[in-house]
Amino acid sequence: MRNYKTRKKQNMSDVDITSLLDILIILLVFLLKSYNPNSFKTHLANPLTPPSLNQYAKGKKVLSLQVNEKKDVFINELMIGPLGGTGIHEKIRSSLVGSMKEEKGKREGINIIIDKKIFYKDVKVLMGIVKKVGIKKMRFIVRGA
Repeated sequence: MRNYKTRKKQNMSDVDITSLLDILIILLVFLLKSYNPNSFKTHLANPLTPPSLNQYAKGKKVLSLQVNEKKDVFINELMIGPLGGTGIHEKIRSSLVGSMKEEKGKREGINIIIDKKIFYKDVKVLMGIVKKVGIKKMRFIVRGA
């Protein structure tokens, strides 16, 4: 008589699922590639007119601090002077305070637009001046890709 060896029963933890994971990743990539969020189309009823989007009409007007390539500082399109000039810190500070008084003391924030050739140390100085005036919300405006 033959001596049959008894097989070990495999536990579920011993099952290799790497091939299953490979297939799931391929399916996921395929589904993500075929997904199009702009494919939504609907037919409107004849007398229906949906509202239009006008996002700029409701935007709040805030102060704007700009520094161009020549290091000229502008606040709301008004040139203050060159960034390395004498007394520029006090001029920026007084212009910001004056602009805030015109806007009835609202400290909604400030938009900071700086040329890409300006060094970070100059940006840091400008941020310090803005913070000392009392404006805590600063938004850096950049160009999209």
